[in-house]
Amino acid sequence: MNLLKVKHKKLLLGVCFFINILILAFNAFLSVRFANTLINLWGASFSASSLNGSLMSVTFVMCIIMVGIDAKFGLIFSYISLVAGMLGALKTAFESAGHSSLPGVINSIVLIVSITIISEQMRTAVLDSQTDPITGVFNRRGIEKRLSESIRQKKKFRLICIRLKNFRSICDDMGLEYADEIIRTVSERIRKVVGPELMVGCIDASDFSLIVPEGLDAKDIAEKIVDELENKIVVHKEAGSLNCELRACAGIVSYPSDGRKVRELTMEADLALRFGVTKAQRRVVLYDRSLKERYERNSAIEKAVKDALNNDYFSLVYQPQFLADGKRLRGFETLLRLKLPNGTEYEPSEFIPVAEKSDLIMQIDEYVLKKALNEFSEIVRRDNNMFTLSVNISGKTVTNPGFNKILNKAVRDAEFPPECLEIEIREVIFASPDEQLDANLRALKRMGVGIALDDFGAGYSSLAQLMHLKVNLLKIDKSIIDEIGTGRSSREFLDSLVSFGHVMGSNVVSQGVENEEQLDELKDHKVDMIQGFVWGHPMSYEAATELIGNDR
Repeated sequence: MNLLKVKHKKLLLGVCFFINILILAFNAFLSVRFANTLINLWGASFSASSLNGSLMSVTFVMCIIMVGIDAKFGLIFSYISLVAGMLGALKTAFESAGHSSLPGVINSIVLIVSITIISEQMRTAVLDSQTDPITGVFNRRGIEKRLSESIRQKKKFRLICIRLKNFRSICDDMGLEYADEIIRTVSERIRKVVGPELMVGCIDASDFSLIVPEGLDAKDIAEKIVDELENKIVVHKEAGSLNCELRACAGIVSYPSDGRKVRELTMEADLALRFGVTKAQRRVVLYDRSLKERYERNSAIEKAVKDALNNDYFSLVYQPQFLADGKRLRGFETLLRLKLPNGTEYEPSEFIPVAEKSDLIMQIDEYVLKKALNEFSEIVRRDNNMFTLSVNISGKTVTNPGFNKILNKAVRDAEFPPECLEIEIREVIFASPDEQLDANLRALKRMGVGIALDDFGAGYSSLAQLMHLKVNLLKIDKSIIDEIGTGRSSREFLDSLVSFGHVMGSNVVSQGVENEEQLDELKDHKVDMIQGFVWGHPMSYEAATELIGNDR
């Protein structure tokens, strides 16, 4: 019944109440007209009192339906119906010489008590269905019902959704027996910040919601909650006490400016949360239309990536790398392009970040690796292994336990000399230690595959890590190349990067070199190799093979 729309509820409630009024009126008519006589109906005889009792049963059923439709008003209308019936029975009892109407009075009292008990049981059942059993706050159904009520009353409010970003991983580490205690503690901390006045809901284990009325600072409340939740939690169990540190973010959406329906508001709050999860520096995110546009754009890109993988819409181009001294061809960096049959093109800067949020990036890496090795295998062997093919591999793939198996198979199937292959990884993946990454890179070295470090100088990794890794090639980040001519400090910084690379025993390549001034400056700084538009744009496989022939 609670799923009925409000207008349908009111209509059905009115119909049930009207039926009860008709029954009461008919009972009164029977009591006056057939007080001491039998009623012949379809060949059978009934006393007025027995027919009154049957009709009161119908009244009771109508009362139960009314309470089920609306606990508050249904109970009020039920009391009106039953009390009116009882008063009618009492009037008949006083006016008649006998006591034949007294059972009707007692019956009415029993019905009133019964409907009160049923109403309380139904109210308790509804409340239980809207309450989270672990935390005692509203669950999803409960908070959505309160949202619907606020919207129906046209009260302005803001919905805050809180997400525990690392809750799943903490449960994996600590075990599920600690999860309930963590959730209970989170609920208590939220209550501590907002007090009993605000409605709080536990949507699932890692998501909480609360409704903030107009006039309160929702952003300030959200920031205080996030601060409180990120304080250390100590969980006490029989097995022992464990510490955990949660990472939280909040999304805020406003009614009615951001949406006028519960589903709209919850979806938009979730969009804000997603942005908060992916952006470490944004712990509290206010929804705006641009987030929805970005989500729709990313969804379209994700679909395009899936279509490209399934239908071979991807293509490869190759940008040449030259020795700085003499402009001799050193090899190529493999670059990926995406163009759909309808002519829509997506830049790597668009589709790679989207793919990195899922396992699609691992499928892309495998696709690029296999295709590039197959295309260049014959020419590399024919050219006596004289140049290097560089392939970009994402952090998610290179830290995967199955990466070396995929690489070995690709090299073996293409009959590609491993010493002519270079795996290019970004410096950012060294921001935190990873045993699997270290094991995979050591396996590459044993195979004879080279390792190139992209975006060197961006500041993600420690020098100690790089010394330990011993990469073959350091690729200086383009942003540093762009700053060469801006002052002495930029040139000295470039010198230090080149010197460090040489101390490590690595070659140094400058990428993104676009003009002769930059080229001359880089030669002066003893850079080993050049990659950029100044000497070569990305080109097709056919153009790359022609360049190889001309160089040799």
